[in-house]
Amino acid sequence: MQRMYVTSWFIAILMLVLAVHETAAQEDNSAEPFEFRSMHLDVSRHFFSVDVIKQYIDSLASHKFNYFHWHLTDDQGWRLEIEAYPLLTEVGAWRTEADGSKCGGFYSREDIEEVVSHADNKGVEIIPEIDIPGHCMAAIASYPWL
Repeated sequence: MQRMYVTSWFIAILMLVLAVHETAAQEDNSAEPFEFRSMHLDVSRHFFSVDVIKQYIDSLASHKFNYFHWHLTDDQGWRLEIEAYPLLTEVGAWRTEADGSKCGGFYSREDIEEVVSHADNKGVEIIPEIDIPGHCMAAIASYPWL
């Protein structure tokens, strides 16, 4: 008699677990309500290392963001290495702070490839922002004859 009692409780609990699981599957939140879920990071005004960018992408992926808007150029800095125009990174990637110190940096082609590969592995697509012709004082400082 006791064995039948335990068995019926086991079946009841199993049915409850299956019902909860089925309800959870029907209410699966992995299908996000918005197709485009993006965050922006402006590295033209404040440079971040490749490791920080990759951590940022990890955070985006963990919160189910699928796009990363990467602001690479603006008046305050040019962060994208272009071999044909070396002054963009030699001049335009750096600024002098009020205390006289240099601030800035840029991403080499290898850095960009590393970040893009990392984002791709995390299911995050990168949207690069390159402000031309507006907001290009870093480029003008590098090539004033433009």
